[in-house]
Amino acid sequence: MNKMNLMLLLYFIFILFCCLPLFAQYGTSDSLTNERIRCIQKTLNKDRLDIKKWRYGWLYGYGVATIAQGTISSLSEINETKQDMAIGAITSALGVAGMFLSPIKLRSGNIAESLECCPTDNHEDRIIKLNHAEELLKRTAFMEKEAKSWRIHAICGVVNIGSGLVTWLGFKRTLWDGVETFAINTAITEFQIWTSPSRALRDYRDYCNKYIDGGNLYNKPSKLNWTVGFSLNSIHLKLVF
Repeated sequence: MNKMNLMLLLYFIFILFCCLPLFAQYGTSDSLTNERIRCIQKTLNKDRLDIKKWRYGWLYGYGVATIAQGTISSLSEINETKQDMAIGAITSALGVAGMFLSPIKLRSGNIAESLECCPTDNHEDRIIKLNHAEELLKRTAFMEKEAKSWRIHAICGVVNIGSGLVTWLGFKRTLWDGVETFAINTAITEFQIWTSPSRALRDYRDYCNKYIDGGNLYNKPSKLNWTVGFSLNSIHLKLVF
C-alpha cells in the first residue's frame, strides 16, 4: 500500500469515526421524541376524563339544585323558606352558566384526539407531532391555571356577596341571615374552583423539569466545529470548541 492510499484510508476511518456519534445521537433523539409524545398523550387522555367528570358533575349538580330549589320556593308557604330557595335557585342557575364560561372548556378535554391524526412515518413527522403535543399540553395547563386564578374567585365572590345583600337588604332579613347565605354560597363555589382538574398543569411542570429545562435536543447548537484538509504529504485537522 503506497503512501497516498494509506492517507486516504486514514482519512476515511477518521470521517467514519466522526460520523458515528452523529448517527447515535439521531437514534437517541428519535427514541426520546417518542417517549415525550407518549408522556404527553398519557397526560392529555387522563386529563380528558378528569375534565368530563368535573364538568358534567357540577353541571348536573347545579341543574338539579336549580330545579329543586325553584320548585320548593314556588310551593312553600313559609316566607323565609320561599326567599332562601329563590336565592338558591338563582345562584345555582348562575353556577350552570358559569360552567359554560369556565376557562376549562368541554372541548379542551378532547384535544388529545387531534394528536392521533398526526403522522409519525419519519423523524421529521415525529418532531412536528411532538411540537404539536407540547403546544396542546401547554394550552391545557394554562386553562387549568386560569380556572383557579384570582379572577374566577373574584367573580364568584361578587355573586356571593350579592346573594347575601339581597337576603339582608332586599328581603329585609337580619344581617346574620345575609352572612349565612354568603358563607354557604362561598363554600360551594370555592369547592367547585379547587376541585377543577389540575393534572395537565402538574404534569406540564414535571415535563418541563425533565425534558425542556435540560435543553432541547432539536434546537441545541453544536459546541464542536471541525475542519479537515489534506495534501499529498499530510492531513490537517482543526477542532474548535
